[in-house]
Amino acid sequence: MSLTATCKSMTFSYAQYPYREAVGIKIKRGIWLLFAFILCAVMVSACSRSTTTVKATSPSPGQTQANWLSQKIGDFTKNTFRFVEEFKIDQQQDSYTITLRFVPEVGSAPAKEDIYRSMAEYAWSIHRFFPEVHRYEFHVLWDEKTKQDAIEAVLEENEVKQLDSRFYDVKMSQQAQPAVSWRTIFTTITESATAKKWHDKETGA
Repeated sequence: MSLTATCKSMTFSYAQYPYREAVGIKIKRGIWLLFAFILCAVMVSACSRSTTTVKATSPSPGQTQANWLSQKIGDFTKNTFRFVEEFKIDQQQDSYTITLRFVPEVGSAPAKEDIYRSMAEYAWSIHRFFPEVHRYEFHVLWDEKTKQDAIEAVLEENEVKQLDSRFYDVKMSQQAQPAVSWRTIFTTITESATAKKWHDKETGA
């Protein structure tokens, strides 16, 4: 018997063996069921982790809302600004005021626009999660040794309420009009004689 004849005699099809087709279909169904089970398990696990994270951001038993809020925002502040001189939160009934004094991370030629942007982003980030903060008071200090007051920028309640829309307006407008400034976010700005000499934007000097 030739090798060709042997191979022909060994070939088969699902039509010749219908039970093999049924077994193949069952195997495919089993694989899909296993895949669906694994996918569901992953989703349940993700939801479980998400729920845990949400619970972890709530005040612990015996901790007041004010203390918890001060702790959370305080941690965020330290991660945002390297040289924080003073951070405090004052409560007036159901609203809060943040006062922040810090030395900006700049070189010998600070760019005011970068400083205003960093303060605007800081306030916007907090406002997204803690809308009960209705006022922000920033004090930018100059010279790590003397801690001179250089800039005071304040966000009052009315501007805080519009912070989301104003933040995005400035961000989008700067793409077409670079002259649009982050200082428009704030209610009032006071610059010292020293700060007035700083460049508005990075010059590369």
